[in-house]
Amino acid sequence: MLSLPKTVRLEKDFEREALDYLNKRGDFFSWKNNNTGIYDQQAGVFRSKSLYDLKGQPDVIACKNDGTVYFLEFKKPGGRLSPDQKAFSEKLKKMNHKYFVVTTIEDVKRALDD
Repeated sequence: MLSLPKTVRLEKDFEREALDYLNKRGDFFSWKNNNTGIYDQQAGVFRSKSLYDLKGQPDVIACKNDGTVYFLEFKKPGGRLSPDQKAFSEKLKKMNHKYFVVTTIEDVKRALDD
């Protein structure tokens, strides 16, 4: 019997699914926080980031119409936060912001119901 290769699900696919879900709900304004450098093809390097472009930023920011702001970091199952991501999350949590590491759409839904 021929078996088909398993489809590997990328974090970006999960992020897109979650953003679709958030924005279709109607009570959220959310976006992908573009936190990677921009490649300059002519120079063959990544452009340097702004002084205020902080390392460890979460992948998605979701603002609920009641004023609550959620910070979501997407990881594959078993994925771990980098030291910069841990530091960023700790700063947000100390300020009583809602920061969640999510690996499934169910995690996203649970985080929003928190």
